[in-house]
Amino acid sequence: MQLTSVMHHLYMKAITFIILNFLTCVCFSQSRSFMENLEHELNPIVHQVLEKDRKLKLIFRLDSLNEVQFYQNNDRNKVDSQQVKLIMQSKKDSLAKNKLYEFYFFRDSISDTTFSNSEISAVGTFELYGVPASYPRGINALLNVLHTEISANMDKDRIDYYDWGKAISFMVDKNGKLKFIKDNNLISLVDSTKVKKWQPAIKYGRPVPQYYTTEPINKEKFLFENQYRIELYSSYDLLSPSFKGYPIIISDDLIAEGNFQTIVSFVNAKGLFEPHLIKGTTKNATELIDFIKSNGMELSSIFSHFPGRVYVYYK
Repeated sequence: MQLTSVMHHLYMKAITFIILNFLTCVCFSQSRSFMENLEHELNPIVHQVLEKDRKLKLIFRLDSLNEVQFYQNNDRNKVDSQQVKLIMQSKKDSLAKNKLYEFYFFRDSISDTTFSNSEISAVGTFELYGVPASYPRGINALLNVLHTEISANMDKDRIDYYDWGKAISFMVDKNGKLKFIKDNNLISLVDSTKVKKWQPAIKYGRPVPQYYTTEPINKEKFLFENQYRIELYSSYDLLSPSFKGYPIIISDDLIAEGNFQTIVSFVNAKGLFEPHLIKGTTKNATELIDFIKSNGMELSSIFSHFPGRVYVYYK
């Protein structure tokens, strides 16, 4: 009898959880649909005034008198604010107090299309933009491991066999695990068990994978300067998974340096749209674009809510 009562209690808890989860999903879906409908209404108004390759944001809240007001730090002076307010005022019965209704727009010059995104947030909350990745005892501890391992395991009779003048590159995944990119044979001299686990980078509250590269390793300085240190040159965000064993680097700025075979730009707006080839062959770019689209890569953890052109690089 007691067992039956316990089982009934657990069953009811499970049913309650399922119902609550379902209602949460329904509410989220309704909120998303409501915001997307508003984006659709506001988009043509913004498109009329927004210059190409420019961004614009509109933020609203419901005040204590149940009136819709523009919130601080927005671009209301760039649009017909009265027309925009009338649209929002007509929806005020669906708005909640102490919430911010945020809309972000970007007019792409290549497609001449205005893309949008939106979110609902609580008044007074602050978004944590990012925390850089870190290595135990600092990045110099890792660079010292590389220098020590390469120096100790190098074949002095085959000095010219090694890839001098090239950088050493590696990935740190969102779990903090490091993986060397085998594009410099100096890395074959490093015992990877000597490398500790990282604290991964955090962006918009989520861990993200990143790509790192050192400066090109100078043979003369490495061999003959006692004070020579390997220096970290740069770091970039990554899309996951890798493509054909190599990382897919993504940035919201054009990267001047780097020997990249393929560079493609996309509009990032709830997905990747309007691909545009900047460097490389059409065949390689098409393969890369198809791979990215087929994997449904999520960018919300890498970039802000603002739509815009992002750049994808592949070796």
